[in-house]
Amino acid sequence: MGNKVYIHVIRHLFYVLLLFVCYVLQCTPGFFQLWEGKPMLTLGVVVAVAMFEGPLVGGLYGAFGGLLYDVSGASLFGFSGILAMAVGVAVGLLTCYLVRNTWINGVALMAVSCLSVRLVEFVFQYAVWGYTGVWWQLLRNVLPTVVITTLLFPISFWAVKQIHQHLQVQVH
Repeated sequence: MGNKVYIHVIRHLFYVLLLFVCYVLQCTPGFFQLWEGKPMLTLGVVVAVAMFEGPLVGGLYGAFGGLLYDVSGASLFGFSGILAMAVGVAVGLLTCYLVRNTWINGVALMAVSCLSVRLVEFVFQYAVWGYTGVWWQLLRNVLPTVVITTLLFPISFWAVKQIHQHLQVQVH
């Protein structure tokens, strides 16, 4: 019994460490920047964890990863936490009940998740307020962010898959 708890704790510590590493890389100025778009690496870890651990754990890591993203000053504090939590739950449910857990499905889920999150942020940060040139912001910030995040997602998927496989509780 104690060994199972130890393995779960170690596995989640590695997930949190991966989330922090991705957060630091995400906040690094000029890291994989394309125009004004920067990758949302924490969202990639949230999607990957949700695919392997399910909707509950995916939602918890989504809330934590989104709050990390909010700490960097991206938007109103808590807004990205709510969005990432919804993504974690949705991806976890889709993986449990609808799609297989493969990297190509992960890339598709990542693209849809990132596009959804960035479009909701775009609507509430720019489009609602009636700024001029708002569609230029969509082309130079939102779409490059989605492309870069989706292209870098297989690295997060691989890392989470390795952690999940090597620190799995054996059922006898």
